[in-house]
Amino acid sequence: MTKKSKRKKPVHYHQERLKNQENRTEEIKVYGENACLALFEKRPGSIVRLWATVQMAHKIGDICSYLAANKKVYHIVDSEELTKVSGTEHHGGICMLVKKSHPFTLQGYLDVPHSEDCLVLLDGVNNAQNIGGILRTCAFFGVKHIITETPESLNSPITLRVAEGGAEYIRVLETADTRHALAALRAADYQIVHIATGKNGTSLDKVRLKNKTVFVLSEGSTEDLINKEDEQVRLSFANPLKSNLNVAVNAGVLLAKWHFK
Repeated sequence: MTKKSKRKKPVHYHQERLKNQENRTEEIKVYGENACLALFEKRPGSIVRLWATVQMAHKIGDICSYLAANKKVYHIVDSEELTKVSGTEHHGGICMLVKKSHPFTLQGYLDVPHSEDCLVLLDGVNNAQNIGGILRTCAFFGVKHIITETPESLNSPITLRVAEGGAEYIRVLETADTRHALAALRAADYQIVHIATGKNGTSLDKVRLKNKTVFVLSEGSTEDLINKEDEQVRLSFANPLKSNLNVAVNAGVLLAKWHFK
């Protein structure tokens, strides 16, 4: 008996498969009412597909009309189906498949002079909920840029849900190396502010913030990143705990200081 030869797939099949794989790496699911509403407001063209419950569909008629007018698909489903699609029970009645936003480079940002500026630099912040809280806090206080070595960490579904739409107001500035980034920021006359982990440091109420400031935030210590010209601040002299504040709470304290300086 002769073996039947396998029929080769046409070239266009492989091309379509590669395209689908590429799309999957460039797309992300976003869920949660506030996250999705902010995304629609800021970049509606990035929406690829939408799923929503009947209850939510009554609230987002403008989004559904936009998608229909632009020949994009939306599905009205029950909560159980939406849990399967989004991968979580915390979907808030809505889930979008969207094209990812891409980071800018820190060096490109610094090439443009800024007379007044506040930046946040993340070092070793890996918890998605912490990152989401920081994004939300930055948006609340009008801080528009975050520096990081890992921009993908700011693009996870959990992070975007916790940010409650705040991510849509933040531009991510990517750096290949945090130490080099801090050196470039010092050269551009930014004041670098760290949270003191020991007894050293100036009380926050006595710190004078410059017109251009970078707050360095970490889930641990940034002691190995501190230069002698950097500012170290203490947020409390009465802390009886063996731990410090959550990093997202730290962000709120520091950015409030900047906002009302």
